[in-house]
Amino acid sequence: MTINNCSIYCTIKNLNHYLCYCKSGGNAIKAATIIMRPNKIGQVAKFHTPYPDEEPNQLFVMLEVIEDTLMPRAKIRAIFADSVWESIRSVQLADLESVELGTDDLIGLYVTINKEDLRQVKRRVISVKQKKIMLDLTKRNKGVETNVWMTILDQNRLEHTGTLFVTHL
Repeated sequence: MTINNCSIYCTIKNLNHYLCYCKSGGNAIKAATIIMRPNKIGQVAKFHTPYPDEEPNQLFVMLEVIEDTLMPRAKIRAIFADSVWESIRSVQLADLESVELGTDDLIGLYVTINKEDLRQVKRRVISVKQKKIMLDLTKRNKGVETNVWMTILDQNRLEHTGTLFVTHL
């Protein structure tokens, strides 16, 4: 799926910037049976019922999850907003739903993956495990780790499997 003419990789690059300002947090409310609710920092979400004057496909990154007994909330920031200075908004978690993103546009890109043996390998993507995914991001020292499993082919024609890792801009 392409959002505003930008691939999932471009989406992650944009999210990377916002995650630099994240606080650590835990889980929020449990997912609803009909709508998948975001429940942690780094997830991509949108309003399940936007107001008439709002862009219905606007995506947001979860910056903080705030749990309390009365009204669980999240601090979110728009991705690909009209303004570079888009502010952080505090909204009710009940108003948000998680967004599933397509991964087809990753094929052929030059990326870095984290292998299970903790090595990093950089080469072109030849396959992605899932066609659609609920993107899950974790801020690390030098970038953002994702839950996108892929296979790349190195210069010796050896295949390496691991998760997509996006370095800081």
